[in-house]
Amino acid sequence: YTAAHTLDLYSEVAAICRPPLVLPSNEAGNLKKSQSSATGYIISVFKVFEGDDGERFEKNWLYWTGARMLYRYLPRAAGLRRIALNKSTAGKGDKMYFLVCECVDLLKDVSLASFLIPALRARLCGYTGLYRPVQVF
Repeated sequence: YTAAHTLDLYSEVAAICRPPLVLPSNEAGNLKKSQSSATGYIISVFKVFEGDDGERFEKNWLYWTGARMLYRYLPRAAGLRRIALNKSTAGKGDKMYFLVCECVDLLKDVSLASFLIPALRARLCGYTGLYRPVQVF
């Protein structure tokens, strides 16, 4: 079994953030991500045909990506911090989008989000899964 991998540059199109919006800084004054062993991500990947991206999809991104459902129905105990939509910067061809939902306490009780994953998959508009950071660079 082989899988085709796609390497591309992505730019953030839209985001929803819950406080705190300012990341804590370390002693050197550089910003660092505040991740713990309980931080987890819900990631969805979408492919949109050339010409169908742009205003129509990006204007209604909360609905068609499922971000609205995540924001409304993800329990507070999961610690939702940020939902961001990213778009491939490839000049020609179909556009790839990915939605990243960062939750600081998702892995403390994975069942908090596990009921939403089948609901996102049932939409039949992308690949969705739960992820946890293994190594940070």
